[in-house]
Amino acid sequence: SEDDLLIAMTVETTRAIKAWPLESFAWIMDKGIRDGYKFVMLGLDKQRSAELSQRFDHSNVINLTGSTDLAEMIALIRQCDVFFSCDTGPSHIAQACRIPTVVLFGPSNEKEFGPTDTRLHTLELTPETLNCRPCVLGPCVRGQSCVQLIRPEIVYPAIQSAVALARRGRCSHNPGPRRQPLRHLCTI
Repeated sequence: SEDDLLIAMTVETTRAIKAWPLESFAWIMDKGIRDGYKFVMLGLDKQRSAELSQRFDHSNVINLTGSTDLAEMIALIRQCDVFFSCDTGPSHIAQACRIPTVVLFGPSNEKEFGPTDTRLHTLELTPETLNCRPCVLGPCVRGQSCVQLIRPEIVYPAIQSAVALARRGRCSHNPGPRRQPLRHLCTI
């Protein structure tokens, strides 16, 4: 409904080393659903998304992974209140559309690829004690990607802050959820 708070998300990454564990995404979604949020899953990796979405009631999680072309994905992101993912192409699209985002950065360079508007876009980074960052996609000397060190308990407050920002209507792009004409995507 028009009153639903929608969080668009992708669980895939272009490289496996950048992937956050599905259990961490599930933790975020479970907590978000209890707080009244609904999730729209986008991207191309049907298997990973299906494995996650089947854990939740379809009234709370809409899995559109592999079901949209680029223009449709942009239109869907534009209609959501918040976008959440690892550092991926769709996260950059959400940022270009001025949708509040929470983006996880592990083995990539947030100074080069991260957003510049830190009021609207939140970065969650690995611990600063890792002197190997940014490694720019490995190979990982630790044997396990540092993105896995980002705990969902730390990420969820950032999502709540992005939701609060969206609710306050401080985003100049969005006079209200899903009130934008579908023909207007965004300017990239």
